[in-house]
Amino acid sequence: MTRRHRRLGLAIAALVCATGGRAHADKKALDKAREAMGELRYEDAGKALDKAIKSGTNTPAEMVEIYLMQGEVRASLGDDDGAVEAFKRALVLDAGTELREGLSPKIREPFAAARRAMKGKKSLTIVHRIIKPNPPTIAVVVQDDPLKMLVGARIAYWTEDGGAPRSVAGSGTARIDLTLIAGAKRFVVAGIDKNGNRLIELGTESEPLTLDVDSGGIAEPGSGSDAESGSDAESGSDAESGSDAESGSDSEVSVSSSSSSGGGSIVTRWWLWGGVAVVAGGIGVWAGLSARSALDDLDKMRENSQDYEFSQARAVADRAESRALVANIAFTASAAAAITAGIFWYLHKDDGNSSSATALTPVLAPDHAGVAATLRW
Repeated sequence: MTRRHRRLGLAIAALVCATGGRAHADKKALDKAREAMGELRYEDAGKALDKAIKSGTNTPAEMVEIYLMQGEVRASLGDDDGAVEAFKRALVLDAGTELREGLSPKIREPFAAARRAMKGKKSLTIVHRIIKPNPPTIAVVVQDDPLKMLVGARIAYWTEDGGAPRSVAGSGTARIDLTLIAGAKRFVVAGIDKNGNRLIELGTESEPLTLDVDSGGIAEPGSGSDAESGSDAESGSDAESGSDAESGSDSEVSVSSSSSSGGGSIVTRWWLWGGVAVVAGGIGVWAGLSARSALDDLDKMRENSQDYEFSQARAVADRAESRALVANIAFTASAAAAITAGIFWYLHKDDGNSSSATALTPVLAPDHAGVAATLRW
């Protein structure tokens, strides 16, 4: 397990939603940002945009819109450097994007500066190739990421039996190897940021890439464009030499691989979160008992107040309060980890039988992670 995975493993939270299909982006924050922009309430718009980014559910097109709006908000509030940075992010996702009509020079000048800064730099680019047919294992290779926006990749895929999509995700900035379950036939590859937003996709849900395992693991694009699916040289059997020429040798780019046998990253193992639940619960018990002991000491000091100074009582009260806070946090984390363990156990209990209609999407970040689950009722 890498150091990044250990950090992710200590702070994950479970976020469960019950829907009838694939989870869609929560549009409320983005809608509020649009409304605030229309009413020139730039501070409110900025807060709504931050919330939209942290939701981790946005598509590449929505992320371009968010960064353009963020640049406009920052320029309107006098933060030109922040505006240039936001505009650069929009341009690296879509080099041809433009500002909406009718904006003042105060906003157009930072955008022009961002375009000049990005001149000669490549757009965000990823490719994929099938490196193992059974179980299907797909390498996602980051070719160009000039602003270092990607922290990993996620693959949503469908089995030959149909049903709700499954997903698997992993962290890495050069190459991420992701293993799908047996029976996977169609898939969409996404490069994700620290919140889990999709910054770039190969294939779409309506026109996914296809995996022909019988022909030796060759990825055949659906009716989508070559830009969406890479090319045969990048994602087919010739990718062994093509990827090496573009991204270095396998030994150089495989250090960020985060997949494990059994159909996903180690962060998707139920026993890991069961252990986290036990440890967090133990910390909660210790902190609770310590807080109770401090309260008992405080009661004794009150009964014999003439023997103690106020500062001594204050110190004991502070200790009781801090230990109680630790206990609350630990018990909450334990409950979240236990829920996550249950979700992963349910998802993987029949990995050999691909008929499950449960989709689970890890959301990665440097200091935390989330797990969005979709249950089909």
